[in-house]
Amino acid sequence: MSSPSTSIGLDDPSRRGGKSGVPAAPTSVLSVAEAALLLPRVERLTSAWLRVRTVPLALAGLLFALVYGGTFNFMAGRWSSDSAYQHGWLVIPVAVGVIWYRRARLAQVPVGSNPAGLALMALALLMHLFEKAVDLNGPSPVSIPIFLAGAVWYFLGGAFLRELAFPIAYLLFMVPIPGGFTEVVSFPLRMLATNGSKLAAGWFGVDVQGAGMNINFGQPYGREWIALTVADPCSGLHSLMAIKALHAITAYLTRLRLVWKWVLFMCALPIALAANLTRVTGIILVGAYWSKDVALGLFHDWAPLMLFVIAFAILISIGRLLEWLTLPNPSRDRLLRLVTGRKPASASEEAPAKPAAAVPVYATPRRRSPGAVGYAPVIAMLAVTLLGGIAFARQPEPESPIADVTKIPAVAGGWVSQGDQRLDANVMAQIKSDSHLDRWYYNPTTGQYVELLVVYRRYGRREFAHRPELCFPAAGYTVEKNGTVPLYWGGRDVPANQITANAKDGKQSNLSYFFASGKRTESSFVRQQVVMAFERLSPNKNGWTFIRLQSPTVTTPQDALAAQQDFMRMIAPEIERVITTDHRPIVASASAPRF
Repeated sequence: MSSPSTSIGLDDPSRRGGKSGVPAAPTSVLSVAEAALLLPRVERLTSAWLRVRTVPLALAGLLFALVYGGTFNFMAGRWSSDSAYQHGWLVIPVAVGVIWYRRARLAQVPVGSNPAGLALMALALLMHLFEKAVDLNGPSPVSIPIFLAGAVWYFLGGAFLRELAFPIAYLLFMVPIPGGFTEVVSFPLRMLATNGSKLAAGWFGVDVQGAGMNINFGQPYGREWIALTVADPCSGLHSLMAIKALHAITAYLTRLRLVWKWVLFMCALPIALAANLTRVTGIILVGAYWSKDVALGLFHDWAPLMLFVIAFAILISIGRLLEWLTLPNPSRDRLLRLVTGRKPASASEEAPAKPAAAVPVYATPRRRSPGAVGYAPVIAMLAVTLLGGIAFARQPEPESPIADVTKIPAVAGGWVSQGDQRLDANVMAQIKSDSHLDRWYYNPTTGQYVELLVVYRRYGRREFAHRPELCFPAAGYTVEKNGTVPLYWGGRDVPANQITANAKDGKQSNLSYFFASGKRTESSFVRQQVVMAFERLSPNKNGWTFIRLQSPTVTTPQDALAAQQDFMRMIAPEIERVITTDHRPIVASASAPRF
Protein backbone atom coordinates (compact mmCIF):
# COMPACT_ATOMS: atom_id res chain seq x y z
CA MET A 1 0.00 0.00 0.00
CA SER A 2 1.66 3.21 -1.08
CA SER A 3 1.36 6.32 1.04
CA PRO A 4 0.00 9.48 -0.56
CA SER A 5 2.69 11.93 -1.63
CA THR A 6 2.98 15.21 0.27
CA SER A 7 1.94 18.11 -1.98
CA ILE A 8 1.13 21.76 -1.94
CA GLY A 9 -2.38 22.16 -3.39
CA LEU A 10 -3.01 25.51 -4.96
CA ASP A 11 -6.68 24.60 -5.28
CA ASP A 12 -7.15 24.04 -1.55
CA PRO A 13 -10.31 26.00 -0.57
CA SER A 14 -8.84 26.86 2.82
CA ARG A 15 -5.91 28.58 1.12
CA ARG A 16 -8.07 30.38 -1.45
CA GLY A 17 -10.65 31.50 1.04
CA GLY A 18 -13.36 29.58 -0.86
CA LYS A 19 -16.24 27.53 0.56
CA SER A 20 -16.26 23.74 0.73
CA GLY A 21 -18.47 22.04 -1.76
CA VAL A 22 -17.96 24.70 -4.40
CA PRO A 23 -16.12 23.28 -7.39
CA ALA A 24 -12.85 25.06 -8.11
CA ALA A 25 -11.05 25.51 -11.36
CA PRO A 26 -8.41 22.87 -11.85
CA THR A 27 -4.93 23.99 -10.95
CA SER A 28 -1.56 22.31 -10.91
CA VAL A 29 -0.18 20.65 -7.83
CA LEU A 30 3.49 21.23 -7.04
CA SER A 31 5.12 18.57 -4.94
CA VAL A 32 7.70 19.37 -2.30
CA ALA A 33 10.34 17.51 -4.25
CA GLU A 34 9.57 19.53 -7.40
CA ALA A 35 9.60 22.78 -5.42
CA ALA A 36 13.00 21.90 -4.00
CA LEU A 37 14.32 21.34 -7.51
CA LEU A 38 12.79 24.59 -8.77
CA LEU A 39 14.06 26.92 -6.02
CA PRO A 40 17.69 27.11 -7.23
CA ARG A 41 16.43 28.02 -10.70
CA VAL A 42 14.25 30.81 -9.26
CA GLU A 43 17.19 32.10 -7.25
CA ARG A 44 19.40 32.12 -10.35
CA LEU A 45 16.76 33.98 -12.36
CA THR A 46 16.26 36.53 -9.56
CA SER A 47 19.98 37.07 -9.24
CA ALA A 48 20.31 37.53 -12.99
CA TRP A 49 17.38 40.02 -12.97
CA LEU A 50 19.07 42.02 -10.23
CA ARG A 51 22.37 42.00 -12.10
CA VAL A 52 20.65 43.16 -15.28
CA ARG A 53 18.83 46.00 -13.46
CA THR A 54 21.64 47.01 -11.10
CA VAL A 55 24.18 48.01 -13.75
CA PRO A 56 21.95 50.47 -15.68
CA LEU A 57 20.44 51.75 -12.44
CA ALA A 58 23.90 52.42 -11.00
CA LEU A 59 24.97 54.12 -14.24
CA ALA A 60 21.86 56.31 -14.28
CA GLY A 61 22.41 57.22 -10.62
CA LEU A 62 26.04 58.14 -11.29
CA LEU A 63 25.07 60.35 -14.23
CA PHE A 64 22.36 62.02 -12.14
CA ALA A 65 24.93 62.77 -9.42
CA LEU A 66 27.35 64.23 -11.97
CA VAL A 67 24.64 66.34 -13.66
CA TYR A 68 23.24 67.78 -10.42
CA GLY A 69 26.40 67.75 -8.31
CA GLY A 70 27.02 71.45 -8.85
CA THR A 71 23.38 72.23 -8.08
CA PHE A 72 23.51 70.40 -4.75
CA ASN A 73 26.80 72.15 -3.97
CA PHE A 74 25.17 75.53 -4.62
CA MET A 75 22.17 74.68 -2.44
CA ALA A 76 24.42 73.39 0.35
CA GLY A 77 26.24 76.72 0.30
CA ARG A 78 22.95 78.60 0.72
CA TRP A 79 21.84 76.21 3.48
CA SER A 80 25.06 76.93 5.36
CA SER A 81 25.26 80.70 4.84
CA ASP A 82 21.60 81.80 4.76
CA SER A 83 19.60 81.41 7.96
CA ALA A 84 16.37 81.34 5.96
CA TYR A 85 17.35 77.99 4.44
CA GLN A 86 19.19 76.16 7.21
CA HIS A 87 16.28 73.70 7.28
CA GLY A 88 17.36 72.60 3.79
CA TRP A 89 19.71 70.02 5.33
CA LEU A 90 16.69 68.16 6.73
CA VAL A 91 14.43 68.17 3.68
CA ILE A 92 15.91 65.13 1.89
CA PRO A 93 16.11 62.96 5.07
CA VAL A 94 12.52 63.88 5.93
CA ALA A 95 11.29 62.99 2.42
CA VAL A 96 13.11 59.65 2.60
CA GLY A 97 11.62 59.08 6.06
CA VAL A 98 8.09 59.64 4.70
CA ILE A 99 8.70 57.04 1.98
CA TRP A 100 9.98 54.58 4.60
CA TYR A 101 6.95 55.33 6.77
CA ARG A 102 4.66 54.39 3.87
CA ARG A 103 6.60 51.29 2.83
CA ALA A 104 3.76 48.88 3.75
CA ARG A 105 1.29 50.85 1.64
CA LEU A 106 3.74 51.12 -1.25
CA ALA A 107 4.27 47.35 -1.21
CA GLN A 108 0.63 46.90 -2.27
CA VAL A 109 0.78 49.36 -5.17
CA PRO A 110 1.08 47.69 -8.59
CA VAL A 111 4.18 48.55 -10.57
CA GLY A 112 3.66 49.87 -14.06
CA SER A 113 5.18 52.29 -16.54
CA ASN A 114 4.21 55.38 -18.48
CA PRO A 115 6.36 56.78 -21.31
CA ALA A 116 5.13 60.28 -20.41
CA GLY A 117 7.64 60.14 -17.57
CA LEU A 118 10.40 60.43 -20.16
CA ALA A 119 8.95 63.74 -21.35
CA LEU A 120 8.86 65.00 -17.75
CA MET A 121 12.49 64.02 -17.22
CA ALA A 122 13.44 65.70 -20.49
CA LEU A 123 11.71 68.91 -19.34
CA ALA A 124 13.65 68.84 -16.07
CA LEU A 125 16.98 68.35 -17.84
CA LEU A 126 16.17 71.20 -20.25
CA MET A 127 15.54 73.45 -17.23
CA HIS A 128 18.94 72.43 -15.86
CA LEU A 129 20.66 73.19 -19.18
CA PHE A 130 18.85 76.52 -19.41
CA GLU A 131 20.34 77.54 -16.04
CA LYS A 132 23.82 76.58 -17.20
CA ALA A 133 23.34 78.39 -20.51
CA VAL A 134 22.18 81.71 -19.07
CA ASP A 135 24.17 81.52 -15.80
CA LEU A 136 21.20 81.79 -13.44
CA ASN A 137 20.44 80.18 -10.10
CA GLY A 138 16.94 78.75 -9.81
CA PRO A 139 15.77 76.52 -12.67
CA SER A 140 18.16 73.66 -11.89
CA PRO A 141 17.16 73.16 -8.21
CA VAL A 142 13.48 73.27 -9.18
CA SER A 143 14.10 70.67 -11.88
CA ILE A 144 15.26 68.03 -9.35
CA PRO A 145 11.77 67.16 -8.02
CA ILE A 146 10.42 67.31 -11.59
CA PHE A 147 13.05 64.82 -12.76
CA LEU A 148 12.35 62.46 -9.86
CA ALA A 149 8.61 62.64 -10.54
CA GLY A 150 9.26 61.74 -14.18
CA ALA A 151 11.51 58.84 -13.15
CA VAL A 152 8.86 57.41 -10.82
CA TRP A 153 6.19 57.83 -13.48
CA TYR A 154 8.32 56.10 -16.13
CA PHE A 155 9.79 53.25 -14.07
CA LEU A 156 6.99 52.58 -11.54
CA GLY A 157 3.80 53.99 -13.05
CA GLY A 158 1.11 56.51 -12.23
CA ALA A 159 -0.12 54.69 -9.12
CA PHE A 160 3.32 54.94 -7.54
CA LEU A 161 3.59 58.59 -8.56
CA ARG A 162 0.33 59.40 -6.77
CA GLU A 163 1.56 57.70 -3.62
CA LEU A 164 4.94 59.48 -3.75
CA ALA A 165 3.60 62.88 -4.83
CA PHE A 166 4.02 64.44 -1.37
CA PRO A 167 7.64 63.42 -0.60
CA ILE A 168 8.68 64.46 -4.11
CA ALA A 169 6.91 67.82 -3.90
CA TYR A 170 8.34 68.31 -0.39
CA LEU A 171 11.81 68.59 -1.95
CA LEU A 172 10.82 72.08 -3.17
CA PHE A 173 11.38 73.30 0.41
CA MET A 174 15.12 72.80 -0.09
CA VAL A 175 15.21 75.17 -3.09
CA PRO A 176 16.45 78.68 -2.16
CA ILE A 177 14.79 81.73 -3.62
CA PRO A 178 17.12 83.26 -6.27
CA GLY A 179 19.19 86.05 -4.78
CA GLY A 180 17.76 88.77 -7.01
CA PHE A 181 14.24 88.10 -5.75
CA THR A 182 14.99 87.50 -2.06
CA GLU A 183 14.54 91.18 -1.21
CA VAL A 184 11.27 91.25 -3.14
CA VAL A 185 9.98 88.59 -0.73
CA SER A 186 11.64 89.79 2.48
CA PHE A 187 10.88 93.51 2.07
CA PRO A 188 7.11 93.34 2.77
CA LEU A 189 7.85 91.02 5.70
CA ARG A 190 10.29 93.59 7.12
CA MET A 191 7.76 96.39 6.73
CA LEU A 192 5.10 94.28 8.45
CA ALA A 193 7.42 93.47 11.36
CA THR A 194 8.55 97.10 11.71
CA ASN A 195 5.16 98.81 11.56
CA GLY A 196 3.42 96.11 13.58
CA SER A 197 6.01 96.17 16.37
CA LYS A 198 5.85 99.99 16.59
CA LEU A 199 2.09 99.80 16.99
CA ALA A 200 2.20 96.95 19.52
CA ALA A 201 4.97 98.53 21.62
CA GLY A 202 2.97 101.76 21.75
CA TRP A 203 0.11 99.84 23.38
CA PHE A 204 2.50 99.05 26.24
CA GLY A 205 3.38 102.69 26.79
CA VAL A 206 6.69 102.79 24.89
CA ASP A 207 7.44 106.01 23.02
CA VAL A 208 8.41 104.62 19.59
CA GLN A 209 9.63 106.81 16.77
CA GLY A 210 11.59 106.36 13.58
CA ALA A 211 10.78 106.13 9.89
CA GLY A 212 10.80 103.15 7.59
CA MET A 213 12.82 100.22 8.91
CA ASN A 214 14.35 102.38 11.67
CA ILE A 215 12.95 102.08 15.21
CA ASN A 216 13.88 104.58 17.90
CA PHE A 217 12.41 104.20 21.37
CA GLY A 218 13.15 105.68 24.75
CA GLN A 219 13.59 104.00 28.11
CA PRO A 220 11.41 105.24 30.99
CA TYR A 221 12.61 108.21 33.00
CA GLY A 222 14.69 109.44 30.05
CA ARG A 223 17.63 107.16 30.69
CA GLU A 224 18.56 106.36 27.06
CA TRP A 225 17.24 106.27 23.53
CA ILE A 226 17.79 103.01 21.64
CA ALA A 227 17.98 102.80 17.84
CA LEU A 228 17.16 99.61 15.92
CA THR A 229 17.04 98.74 12.23
CA VAL A 230 14.96 95.81 11.04
CA ALA A 231 17.33 94.13 8.58
CA ASP A 232 16.77 91.11 6.33
CA PRO A 233 17.53 88.52 9.06
CA CYS A 234 14.71 90.10 11.12
CA SER A 235 12.18 89.86 8.29
CA GLY A 236 10.92 86.52 9.57
CA LEU A 237 11.62 84.81 6.25
CA HIS A 238 13.86 82.16 7.86
CA SER A 239 11.29 81.23 10.52
CA LEU A 240 8.50 81.31 7.93
CA MET A 241 10.30 78.88 5.63
CA ALA A 242 11.27 76.56 8.49
CA ILE A 243 7.78 76.50 10.01
CA LYS A 244 6.16 75.89 6.61
CA ALA A 245 8.55 73.03 5.86
CA LEU A 246 8.03 71.42 9.24
CA HIS A 247 4.30 71.89 9.30
CA ALA A 248 3.86 70.45 5.82
CA ILE A 249 4.95 67.11 7.31
CA THR A 250 2.64 67.59 10.28
CA ALA A 251 -0.36 68.30 8.06
CA TYR A 252 0.47 65.37 5.80
CA LEU A 253 0.64 62.85 8.66
CA THR A 254 -2.67 63.89 10.20
CA ARG A 255 -5.84 61.85 9.60
CA LEU A 256 -7.62 64.86 8.12
CA ARG A 257 -9.17 64.98 4.68
CA LEU A 258 -7.09 66.67 1.99
CA VAL A 259 -8.96 69.98 2.11
CA TRP A 260 -8.45 70.25 5.88
CA LYS A 261 -4.78 69.37 5.49
CA TRP A 262 -4.44 72.38 3.20
CA VAL A 263 -6.28 74.57 5.72
CA LEU A 264 -3.90 73.40 8.44
CA PHE A 265 -0.88 74.02 6.20
CA MET A 266 -2.00 77.56 5.35
CA CYS A 267 -2.41 78.36 9.06
CA ALA A 268 1.40 78.27 9.31
CA LEU A 269 1.72 81.57 7.40
CA PRO A 270 -0.13 83.93 9.81
CA ILE A 271 1.26 82.13 12.86
CA ALA A 272 4.86 82.46 11.62
CA LEU A 273 4.34 86.15 10.84
CA ALA A 274 2.77 86.72 14.26
CA ALA A 275 5.73 84.96 15.91
CA ASN A 276 8.22 87.26 14.20
CA LEU A 277 6.13 90.33 15.07
CA THR A 278 6.11 89.18 18.70
CA ARG A 279 9.89 88.79 18.63
CA VAL A 280 10.55 92.33 17.35
CA THR A 281 8.00 93.75 19.79
CA GLY A 282 9.65 91.79 22.60
CA ILE A 283 13.05 93.30 21.78
CA ILE A 284 11.54 96.79 22.10
CA LEU A 285 9.81 96.01 25.39
CA VAL A 286 12.83 94.31 26.95
CA GLY A 287 15.05 97.20 25.87
CA ALA A 288 12.61 99.80 27.16
CA TYR A 289 11.74 98.28 30.52
CA TRP A 290 14.72 96.11 31.36
CA SER A 291 18.11 96.40 29.63
CA LYS A 292 19.43 97.38 26.24
CA ASP A 293 22.18 94.75 26.47
CA VAL A 294 19.71 91.97 27.30
CA ALA A 295 17.36 93.06 24.49
CA LEU A 296 20.03 93.20 21.79
CA GLY A 297 21.97 90.24 23.14
CA LEU A 298 20.34 87.35 24.98
CA PHE A 299 16.73 88.02 23.96
CA HIS A 300 17.60 88.83 20.34
CA ASP A 301 19.55 85.57 19.98
CA TRP A 302 17.28 83.13 21.83
CA ALA A 303 13.79 84.50 21.19
CA PRO A 304 13.53 83.01 17.66
CA LEU A 305 14.04 79.47 18.98
CA MET A 306 11.51 79.90 21.78
CA LEU A 307 8.92 81.42 19.47
CA PHE A 308 9.53 78.72 16.88
CA VAL A 309 8.69 76.04 19.45
CA ILE A 310 5.60 77.97 20.59
CA ALA A 311 4.41 78.51 17.00
CA PHE A 312 4.85 74.83 16.22
CA ALA A 313 2.94 73.85 19.36
CA ILE A 314 0.09 76.16 18.30
CA LEU A 315 -0.04 74.56 14.87
CA ILE A 316 -0.09 71.07 16.40
CA SER A 317 -2.98 72.18 18.63
CA ILE A 318 -4.88 73.51 15.60
CA GLY A 319 -4.36 70.18 13.87
CA ARG A 320 -5.72 68.26 16.86
CA LEU A 321 -8.70 70.62 17.02
CA LEU A 322 -9.48 70.07 13.33
CA GLU A 323 -9.28 66.31 13.85
CA TRP A 324 -11.63 66.58 16.83
CA LEU A 325 -14.10 68.65 14.81
CA THR A 326 -14.05 66.85 11.47
CA LEU A 327 -13.39 63.16 12.26
CA PRO A 328 -15.87 60.72 13.87
CA ASN A 329 -15.65 61.38 17.61
CA PRO A 330 -18.13 59.96 20.18
CA SER A 331 -17.01 62.33 22.94
CA ARG A 332 -17.60 65.31 20.67
CA ASP A 333 -21.05 64.01 19.76
CA ARG A 334 -21.94 63.59 23.42
CA LEU A 335 -20.77 67.14 24.15
CA LEU A 336 -22.82 68.54 21.27
CA ARG A 337 -25.92 66.67 22.47
CA LEU A 338 -25.34 68.07 25.97
CA VAL A 339 -24.96 71.64 24.66
CA THR A 340 -27.80 71.53 22.14
CA GLY A 341 -30.13 69.42 24.29
CA ARG A 342 -30.80 66.98 21.45
CA LYS A 343 -31.61 63.45 22.53
CA PRO A 344 -29.29 60.68 21.38
CA ALA A 345 -30.43 58.94 18.24
CA SER A 346 -31.70 55.38 18.62
CA ALA A 347 -29.64 52.53 17.37
CA SER A 348 -32.00 52.06 14.43
CA GLU A 349 -31.60 55.71 13.42
CA GLU A 350 -27.83 55.75 13.47
CA ALA A 351 -26.21 55.34 10.10
CA PRO A 352 -23.97 52.29 9.77
CA ALA A 353 -20.29 53.07 9.95
CA LYS A 354 -18.46 52.87 6.67
CA PRO A 355 -15.36 50.70 6.73
CA ALA A 356 -12.29 52.73 5.92
CA ALA A 357 -10.24 51.45 3.05
CA ALA A 358 -6.63 51.20 4.11
CA VAL A 359 -5.26 51.10 0.60
CA PRO A 360 -6.98 52.32 -2.57
CA VAL A 361 -7.70 49.73 -5.19
CA TYR A 362 -5.58 50.35 -8.27
CA ALA A 363 -6.27 48.98 -11.71
CA THR A 364 -3.77 46.60 -13.23
CA PRO A 365 -1.16 48.67 -15.11
CA ARG A 366 -1.39 48.49 -18.87
CA ARG A 367 2.40 48.47 -19.20
CA ARG A 368 4.98 46.64 -17.19
CA SER A 369 7.94 48.40 -15.64
CA PRO A 370 10.67 48.86 -18.27
CA GLY A 371 13.51 46.41 -18.10
CA ALA A 372 17.20 47.05 -18.55
CA VAL A 373 16.63 48.32 -22.09
CA GLY A 374 14.20 50.89 -20.70
CA TYR A 375 17.07 52.63 -18.93
CA ALA A 376 18.74 53.48 -22.27
CA PRO A 377 16.78 56.69 -23.04
CA VAL A 378 17.23 57.94 -19.47
CA ILE A 379 20.97 57.27 -19.52
CA ALA A 380 21.24 58.94 -22.95
CA MET A 381 19.39 62.07 -21.78
CA LEU A 382 21.53 62.34 -18.64
CA ALA A 383 24.74 61.86 -20.65
CA VAL A 384 23.75 64.56 -23.17
CA THR A 385 22.82 66.93 -20.35
CA LEU A 386 26.14 66.30 -18.61
CA LEU A 387 28.10 67.04 -21.78
CA GLY A 388 26.00 70.14 -22.45
CA GLY A 389 26.59 71.43 -18.93
CA ILE A 390 30.33 70.90 -19.29
CA ALA A 391 30.31 72.71 -22.64
CA PHE A 392 28.49 75.72 -21.19
CA ALA A 393 30.77 75.78 -18.14
CA ARG A 394 33.90 75.77 -20.31
CA GLN A 395 32.77 78.74 -22.36
CA PRO A 396 35.31 81.53 -21.79
CA GLU A 397 33.80 84.34 -19.79
CA PRO A 398 34.26 87.58 -21.73
CA GLU A 399 36.28 90.08 -19.76
CA SER A 400 34.56 93.32 -20.62
CA PRO A 401 35.96 96.72 -19.68
CA ILE A 402 34.51 98.47 -16.65
CA ALA A 403 33.01 101.87 -17.35
CA ASP A 404 34.05 104.60 -14.93
CA VAL A 405 30.84 106.57 -14.38
CA THR A 406 32.67 109.16 -12.28
CA LYS A 407 33.82 110.57 -15.65
CA ILE A 408 30.31 111.84 -16.36
CA PRO A 409 30.74 115.63 -16.81
CA ALA A 410 30.05 117.97 -13.91
CA VAL A 411 28.47 120.55 -16.24
CA ALA A 412 25.78 119.78 -18.82
CA GLY A 413 23.99 122.68 -20.50
CA GLY A 414 22.66 124.92 -17.75
CA TRP A 415 23.14 122.25 -15.07
CA VAL A 416 26.11 122.54 -12.74
CA SER A 417 27.36 119.93 -10.27
CA GLN A 418 26.96 120.68 -6.56
CA GLY A 419 29.35 117.92 -5.53
CA ASP A 420 29.41 114.14 -5.26
CA GLN A 421 27.84 112.27 -2.35
CA ARG A 422 29.38 109.33 -0.52
CA LEU A 423 27.09 106.31 -0.16
CA ASP A 424 27.02 104.66 3.25
CA ALA A 425 28.18 101.09 3.80
CA ASN A 426 24.67 99.61 3.88
CA VAL A 427 23.76 101.09 0.50
CA MET A 428 27.09 100.00 -0.97
CA ALA A 429 26.44 96.44 0.21
CA GLN A 430 23.07 96.53 -1.52
CA ILE A 431 24.03 97.96 -4.90
CA LYS A 432 27.22 95.87 -5.36
CA SER A 433 28.40 98.09 -8.18
CA ASP A 434 31.51 97.99 -10.33
CA SER A 435 31.27 101.77 -10.63
CA HIS A 436 28.79 104.29 -9.24
CA LEU A 437 28.09 108.00 -9.05
CA ASP A 438 25.82 109.99 -6.73
CA ARG A 439 25.88 113.69 -7.67
CA TRP A 440 23.60 116.70 -7.22
CA TYR A 441 23.10 119.16 -10.10
CA TYR A 442 21.59 122.64 -9.92
CA ASN A 443 20.11 124.86 -12.61
CA PRO A 444 20.45 128.52 -11.55
CA THR A 445 18.00 129.65 -14.24
CA THR A 446 15.07 127.55 -13.03
CA GLY A 447 16.18 127.05 -9.43
CA GLN A 448 15.60 123.26 -9.75
CA TYR A 449 17.77 120.50 -8.30
CA VAL A 450 18.33 116.99 -9.66
CA GLU A 451 20.22 114.18 -7.95
CA LEU A 452 21.79 111.74 -10.40
CA LEU A 453 22.47 108.20 -9.15
CA VAL A 454 24.25 105.90 -11.62
CA VAL A 455 25.00 102.29 -10.68
CA TYR A 456 27.03 100.42 -13.30
CA ARG A 457 27.68 96.71 -13.54
CA ARG A 458 29.88 95.25 -16.23
CA TYR A 459 28.71 92.48 -18.57
CA GLY A 460 27.94 89.24 -16.72
CA ARG A 461 26.91 90.80 -13.38
CA ARG A 462 23.42 90.05 -12.10
CA GLU A 463 20.77 91.25 -9.67
CA PHE A 464 19.77 94.92 -9.53
CA ALA A 465 17.89 94.39 -6.27
CA HIS A 466 18.10 97.86 -4.70
CA ARG A 467 15.17 99.66 -6.33
CA PRO A 468 13.31 102.81 -5.26
CA GLU A 469 10.04 100.92 -4.70
CA LEU A 470 11.84 99.12 -1.87
CA CYS A 471 14.47 101.48 -0.52
CA PHE A 472 12.32 104.62 -0.21
CA PRO A 473 9.55 103.04 1.90
CA ALA A 474 12.32 101.42 3.95
CA ALA A 475 13.71 104.90 4.60
CA GLY A 476 10.33 106.09 5.87
CA TYR A 477 8.82 107.62 2.72
CA THR A 478 5.19 107.13 1.78
CA VAL A 479 4.66 106.50 -1.93
CA GLU A 480 1.94 108.83 -3.18
CA LYS A 481 2.04 108.08 -6.90
CA ASN A 482 3.44 105.47 -9.28
CA GLY A 483 3.56 105.86 -13.04
CA THR A 484 5.77 106.39 -16.07
CA VAL A 485 7.41 109.43 -17.59
CA PRO A 486 9.30 109.85 -20.92
CA LEU A 487 13.02 110.58 -20.58
CA TYR A 488 15.55 111.26 -23.32
CA TRP A 489 17.97 108.45 -24.17
CA GLY A 490 19.69 107.27 -27.36
CA GLY A 491 18.19 110.06 -29.50
CA ARG A 492 14.59 109.35 -28.47
CA ASP A 493 12.21 109.44 -25.52
CA VAL A 494 12.07 106.17 -23.59
CA PRO A 495 9.67 105.16 -20.77
CA ALA A 496 10.96 105.46 -17.21
CA ASN A 497 9.34 104.62 -13.90
CA GLN A 498 8.14 107.65 -11.95
CA ILE A 499 7.45 107.80 -8.19
CA THR A 500 6.27 110.64 -5.99
CA ALA A 501 7.07 110.01 -2.32
CA ASN A 502 6.48 112.01 0.84
CA ALA A 503 8.78 112.01 3.86
CA LYS A 504 7.45 112.22 7.42
CA ASP A 505 8.76 115.78 7.74
CA GLY A 506 6.48 116.84 4.87
CA LYS A 507 9.15 117.07 2.17
CA GLN A 508 8.26 115.60 -1.20
CA SER A 509 10.60 113.85 -3.62
CA ASN A 510 10.05 112.99 -7.28
CA LEU A 511 11.94 110.02 -8.69
CA SER A 512 12.45 108.61 -12.16
CA TYR A 513 14.54 105.59 -13.04
CA PHE A 514 15.25 103.04 -15.77
CA PHE A 515 17.92 100.53 -16.80
CA ALA A 516 20.23 101.12 -19.76
CA SER A 517 22.76 99.04 -21.70
CA GLY A 518 24.22 100.97 -24.60
CA LYS A 519 21.19 102.29 -26.48
CA ARG A 520 18.91 99.62 -25.05
CA THR A 521 16.66 100.56 -22.12
CA GLU A 522 14.18 98.77 -19.86
CA SER A 523 11.84 100.26 -17.31
CA SER A 524 10.61 96.91 -15.95
CA PHE A 525 12.84 95.18 -13.43
CA VAL A 526 11.56 91.72 -14.40
CA ARG A 527 12.08 92.28 -18.14
CA GLN A 528 15.53 93.68 -17.48
CA GLN A 529 16.45 90.57 -15.47
CA VAL A 530 15.18 88.29 -18.25
CA VAL A 531 17.03 90.20 -20.97
CA MET A 532 20.21 90.20 -18.90
CA ALA A 533 19.90 86.44 -18.37
CA PHE A 534 19.59 85.67 -22.07
CA GLU A 535 22.63 87.78 -22.86
CA ARG A 536 24.76 84.77 -21.96
CA LEU A 537 23.55 83.23 -25.22
CA SER A 538 24.00 86.42 -27.22
CA PRO A 539 26.63 88.43 -25.33
CA ASN A 540 26.11 92.13 -24.84
CA LYS A 541 29.45 93.69 -23.91
CA ASN A 542 28.04 96.95 -22.55
CA GLY A 543 26.94 95.86 -19.13
CA TRP A 544 23.84 97.30 -17.47
CA THR A 545 23.37 100.62 -15.71
CA PHE A 546 20.73 101.71 -13.23
CA ILE A 547 19.96 105.43 -13.71
CA ARG A 548 17.86 107.23 -11.12
CA LEU A 549 16.91 110.91 -10.94
CA GLN A 550 15.57 112.51 -7.78
CA SER A 551 14.25 116.05 -7.45
CA PRO A 552 12.68 117.79 -4.46
CA THR A 553 9.40 119.58 -5.09
CA VAL A 554 10.49 123.24 -5.19
CA THR A 555 7.32 124.59 -6.81
CA THR A 556 5.14 121.71 -8.09
CA PRO A 557 5.77 118.03 -8.88
CA GLN A 558 5.16 118.79 -12.56
CA ASP A 559 7.97 121.37 -12.54
CA ALA A 560 10.28 118.84 -10.88
CA LEU A 561 9.56 116.24 -13.57
CA ALA A 562 10.01 118.83 -16.32
CA ALA A 563 13.40 119.67 -14.79
CA GLN A 564 14.41 116.00 -14.91
CA GLN A 565 13.41 115.78 -18.58
CA ASP A 566 15.44 118.88 -19.41
CA PHE A 567 18.39 117.53 -17.40
CA MET A 568 18.34 114.20 -19.31
CA ARG A 569 18.37 115.97 -22.68
CA MET A 570 21.62 117.59 -21.61
CA ILE A 571 23.34 114.74 -19.74
CA ALA A 572 22.03 111.54 -21.46
CA PRO A 573 24.52 111.61 -24.41
CA GLU A 574 27.41 111.95 -21.95
CA ILE A 575 26.17 109.06 -19.74
CA GLU A 576 25.64 106.88 -22.82
CA ARG A 577 29.16 107.62 -24.06
CA VAL A 578 30.69 106.64 -20.70
CA ILE A 579 28.78 103.38 -20.17
CA THR A 580 29.06 102.12 -23.77
CA THR A 581 32.00 99.70 -23.86
CA ASP A 582 31.28 97.43 -26.86
CA HIS A 583 33.52 99.50 -29.10
CA ARG A 584 36.50 98.59 -26.91
CA PRO A 585 38.51 95.36 -27.43
CA ILE A 586 37.14 92.31 -25.58
CA VAL A 587 39.64 89.79 -24.20
CA ALA A 588 38.54 86.24 -23.31
CA SER A 589 39.22 85.39 -19.69
CA ALA A 590 41.73 82.65 -18.98
CA SER A 591 40.16 81.82 -15.64
CA ALA A 592 39.15 78.26 -14.75
CA PRO A 593 35.79 77.06 -16.02
CA ARG A 594 32.81 77.35 -13.65
CA PHE A 595 30.83 74.24 -12.81
